[in-house]
Amino acid sequence: MPQPGWYDDPDGTPQRLRWWDGTRWTEHIHGGAQPDAPGTGGSSVAPSPKRGPWPWIGLGLVTALVGALVVGLVLGLFGLREPDRATPLPAESPSPTASAQPSPRIASSPQPSVAKLPPATAAPHTGGPVVRPTPMPSIPATPPPAADLGCPPASDPTALSDGRVTLTLPTGWAEVDSLAWLECTRSVASTTATATVTLGVSPFPADDLQAAAEAAWGIALLDAAIPQPLTQTSTPVQVADMEGWMVTGTMTVEDRLDELTVIAIGSGAAPTIIVTSAGAQDVGSRAMISEILATVRRA
Repeated sequence: MPQPGWYDDPDGTPQRLRWWDGTRWTEHIHGGAQPDAPGTGGSSVAPSPKRGPWPWIGLGLVTALVGALVVGLVLGLFGLREPDRATPLPAESPSPTASAQPSPRIASSPQPSVAKLPPATAAPHTGGPVVRPTPMPSIPATPPPAADLGCPPASDPTALSDGRVTLTLPTGWAEVDSLAWLECTRSVASTTATATVTLGVSPFPADDLQAAAEAAWGIALLDAAIPQPLTQTSTPVQVADMEGWMVTGTMTVEDRLDELTVIAIGSGAAPTIIVTSAGAQDVGSRAMISEILATVRRA
């Protein structure tokens, strides 16, 4: 720290001096070239003669101790605060140019270390070597001819038929896009209510009617983008004079509750599949579906 004395005023006022008491600027100022020291009782009295170096050395030690305590307190406060919320220290007036001593730097608080994940490694292979099939399957140059299921022409707008099973439609129903995963398929929808009926032949062989109905039920859910129904029931049924199996359940479609029903009729090799949907809380739609299912018969 510089010795006590008169120095150029740090506020930049020309031809004005301010008294530095060794630790801070005082309120004593002077406009002449030979100012009086503060506290002497008059402007004509010179500053008191300097004492020996020991008082200043003691004052310097006390100042250094106080400075160390202040720095420790500041570091402690910065350590308790979050790094991104640290409040910057206010700017201080520069010390006299005569000192030319660098200001102490406050060490930044240490950043918390982030644990590093181990490098990713491939899972160990425990299934033994991969054996390629012999001979390797290949894609034929031309697709095999489709099996002739004897699908009847879609000429009757009042009935649906796959050549083996037929059902009759009431008035007020119109043909819509069919389910692509069925053969000999046709679909109709009511023009007055939320209800649809589809009839076709399953292309997936199954051991029995239960397996065929449940497989078609799962594909119907995927086709409707339904990950999980709210309810589901699987039970054998008698359709006219034919054995069948029915899977039915409820699901949420957009903002409504629908009832989906899948019925497999015939045999597990290539059963007839009937898919119906109606509003689960729409009594009229469910009644229309029941009337249509009551007309199912052999073709």
